[in-house]
Amino acid sequence: MFRTLVVLPAVVSMAVAAPPPKGADKDAGLYFPTKVGVKRVYIVTTDAGKVESTETVTKVEGKDGDWRVTTEWDLADVDRADTVTVTAVSAKGVSVVARRGKELADAEPTLRLPAMPGDEWEFSPTPEAGAAQRTYTYTVGKAEDVETPAGTFNAVPVEGKRKNARGPFSDKYWYAPGVGLVKSVVKVGDFEQTMTLKSLTRGK
Repeated sequence: MFRTLVVLPAVVSMAVAAPPPKGADKDAGLYFPTKVGVKRVYIVTTDAGKVESTETVTKVEGKDGDWRVTTEWDLADVDRADTVTVTAVSAKGVSVVARRGKELADAEPTLRLPAMPGDEWEFSPTPEAGAAQRTYTYTVGKAEDVETPAGTFNAVPVEGKRKNARGPFSDKYWYAPGVGLVKSVVKVGDFEQTMTLKSLTRGK
């Protein structure tokens, strides 16, 4: 039995958009699930081996076309409260707005919509006391087909970079409409982790 560090994906931009038409699937065109009960199972691969991790949507609140989606991860040896994340989702993008029951000082944008190849933005979160300022740079690539055990998805790649004390930090995420994250690759110094979608269970 091995243990591996699971780096949770940071996810995306707050903005108000018109609500979906009556009877429409509110996930359609969005890049994060917005139905309670959705489960995304990922295969997490590092040098230590492979593990599976499941993210479940446990709560959804909606207002004026903005959705606040609460999810939990089933991570071994991690208190459940520490895996709870709240993500803001709309037609303008996706952003992490809270972690571990605490609102973030700055929403973390990892995707902005519409996503056009070459789009770029920076994110400099307010540092905690005594911590150094960090700046992330994100760049959107051209949508491409991504093969996963859950199927093949046409996904938008977003590459992020920043300097890190352990060496260069880079990550790349692929987002598909109606699904969200289908694959990610995170590199920190000599450490590398890949997450690939294994299965998707739709909510109600």
